[in-house]
Amino acid sequence: MFYLETKDVGWWYWVVIVLFLTCGMAADPLGYRLAIGMTTISAIHCWLWKGGVSAFPVQVRLCYLALLLLCWLEPIRWLYWVPLVGGWASILFGYCAMARIVSLFPWNRSESLSISLLATTFLSRPVRGSVMQRFAEHARRQALLFQQAHRALKSTKPRFYECLRAASYCGFNQSTQHTTISA
Repeated sequence: MFYLETKDVGWWYWVVIVLFLTCGMAADPLGYRLAIGMTTISAIHCWLWKGGVSAFPVQVRLCYLALLLLCWLEPIRWLYWVPLVGGWASILFGYCAMARIVSLFPWNRSESLSISLLATTFLSRPVRGSVMQRFAEHARRQALLFQQAHRALKSTKPRFYECLRAASYCGFNQSTQHTTISA
């Protein structure tokens, strides 16, 4: 249930960042500056380690940094609650909402944006490692299932397949009209 990756340097960066944010929310606005600074250091370290800005962990850290900088504006400083709660959720339970949001950027996904993809992205259980690995596996499984179903339908019931295709061309809506197709 708990996601305590004490051997991972990245996890320790997040712990320090969230502790600084907690300090900023609880007592001292210096905590916000320290969190921004530590996030910057974390992003640079990850950038050097992963080899570029296109690496998914670097994108997550840069987006988190952008959120912290946005929250620094005085009228919306109360929004620091969002990265604070998200940070604690990530550290304790492995659910990183920012990583899930970044996974939906067009250059990070291989399928079109849909309700199904949004549901899978935000409602799936936390995973060890990268959230992108989980979504890549899910997309591969979905594509394989679709191909298998398509082949099975086409090869075993060609008459049914032709009727179904003809019905869709005629604007036949299966949810409102019920018919029986006899072979």
